[in-house]
Amino acid sequence: MMRRAGRLLVASLSLAALLAGCSGATDLYTGLNEKDANEITAELDRHGVDASKVPGGKQLFAVRVPQDRFASAVAILQAAGLPRSSFTRMGDVFKKDGMISTPTEERARFLSALAQELESTLSQIDGVVLARVHPVLPERVVPGEPVLPSSCSILIKHVAGWNTAAYEPRIRKLVVTSIPGLADAPEKVAVVFVPAETIAATAAATTAGRDAGGGKNTLVGWVTGLLAVVLGVGAPLGWLLWQRRRSAVSTASAGEDPLGLSDADPLTGAATP
Repeated sequence: MMRRAGRLLVASLSLAALLAGCSGATDLYTGLNEKDANEITAELDRHGVDASKVPGGKQLFAVRVPQDRFASAVAILQAAGLPRSSFTRMGDVFKKDGMISTPTEERARFLSALAQELESTLSQIDGVVLARVHPVLPERVVPGEPVLPSSCSILIKHVAGWNTAAYEPRIRKLVVTSIPGLADAPEKVAVVFVPAETIAATAAATTAGRDAGGGKNTLVGWVTGLLAVVLGVGAPLGWLLWQRRRSAVSTASAGEDPLGLSDADPLTGAATP
């Protein structure tokens, strides 16, 4: 009985430790494809965050991180531009669906598709973390008024040490030759560069204190929960063993055999010498 009770106590403690270790993880992103999940996990591991990729249904994945590193993980991924934006191809935007579209709807869909195509192309350049393109096509707002010229605004978030002076003319040339009406007005293209490390440093500074306090609170919570389980299992078990020991001692002091054995002859009842 005591051996069985000891095994039960060990199993309970092991289960409590396992539950305590698992309770500190939380999902950072869900519904990711494998490529995005791998990129996120690799980026977090590179910054010292213990991230794990958890498979889900329909070939999708989730990325899980410790609760006390959640804020840091969000800041790291924002600075790295992860998960990457999903772009819609122009062929998908203008897919025939059997409905008639107005000229305004067609124009809006064309602008959206054009912007996404350019963003996808710019994102392929090494060192570009995030690209946003806002094109404006020629349009006559009021009949008889001059046509508004084409223009384009571009935002590039890049890694540290990126040579913006070398890439700016190439980006301008790419955009000017891709948007109608800009070939004769390259000055209508505005390019803004933002270094990613500035955003990362600001986010890390604002979350450092929160992460430090969160780690201590999580550790205290685990220890408290584990002690509660130990006391909850050990106290009843100790009380039961104490009662059995007390009963055995009382029986022995009364002159009875606590194990139910006797020195008498089992056939005659006489005491054996």
